[in-house]
Amino acid sequence: MPDQLILKTPLVIPERAEQVSKLIQQQLLRIGINIVVDVEEDRPKYAQDVSNKKIGHMAMFDSSPLSTFRVLQEKISGHTQGTWWQGVKDNTVDQLIKTAQQTLDIRERTKAYNRCLAWLHDNPHWLYLYHPNKLYAYLPEIEGVHLDHAGLVRIE
Repeated sequence: MPDQLILKTPLVIPERAEQVSKLIQQQLLRIGINIVVDVEEDRPKYAQDVSNKKIGHMAMFDSSPLSTFRVLQEKISGHTQGTWWQGVKDNTVDQLIKTAQQTLDIRERTKAYNRCLAWLHDNPHWLYLYHPNKLYAYLPEIEGVHLDHAGLVRIE
């Protein structure tokens, strides 16, 4: 491992990216890993750099909102090697993703995607920072209100 790692970060998107990068820098220093934060002020250029794998050693970016499928396809899958994939090869997760994609029954497919996420929890490709939790509640007796597949409240 080099004496110092470069963490590339935008100023915005994700929110507070620069502050979070500095927090990572401080926390990793506590275990002896020196981080240099490289701030890119041009957000479109930053996105292009990440897409082109020009990130230094690490990059700060947010996940695809409300879509486990897109995260797995565009960022994790070595088979797909999507725009945001950073080169991690993991045959186990690739097979888990493939199985989930080929599972037609919705309950079984949910279990298959849960197995993907459980594997990634125990074998992370990235340094996961935080996940905003949103909680919605409604009375099922109320007509015209429901939660959609992405967990969004829909009012008809």
